[in-house]
Amino acid sequence: MYNLSISLPDKKYDIVIKKGIINEIGTRIKEIYNAKKIAIITDTNVYEIYGEVLRENLEKSDFEPEFIIVGAGEKSKSMDVLEYVY
Repeated sequence: MYNLSISLPDKKYDIVIKKGIINEIGTRIKEIYNAKKIAIITDTNVYEIYGEVLRENLEKSDFEPEFIIVGAGEKSKSMDVLEYVY
């Protein structure tokens, strides 16, 4: 496991890099977030690879995940997609 500490002028945070960390995602999010509902914004490519694993792990930690899935690629970087996400 690797921890990268990021220090910005107004904020500090860590980035954790670990093989299989997606299987700990619910537990790790619980450390900083205590509500049940959680939104995940992703694209079709990432959702296809990780979506169900992420959903299962979040639900195991008693989260109620809602996925907002946008098309992959540059076309999704638009005001129309932003409006859809909102």
